[in-house]
Amino acid sequence: MLGLSGNQFEGQIPPNICKCIELEAMTLSYNHFNGEIPSEIGSLSMLRELYLGANDFKGICENISS
Repeated sequence: MLGLSGNQFEGQIPPNICKCIELEAMTLSYNHFNGEIPSEIGSLSMLRELYLGANDFKGICENISS
């Protein structure tokens, strides 16, 4: 579990966060992330829970669930 909610992080989610290949849950809610959700998140095959609410994302990440 990677829990980083409510930390006032800004900017884009760094794509290298997706190098945590055994990650099962990630919560990045209530920050100031913006831009697009990295498509690399779709490659986290063990990820079962993803919370991204209350940020300023734009666009759609097509391959986030498979």
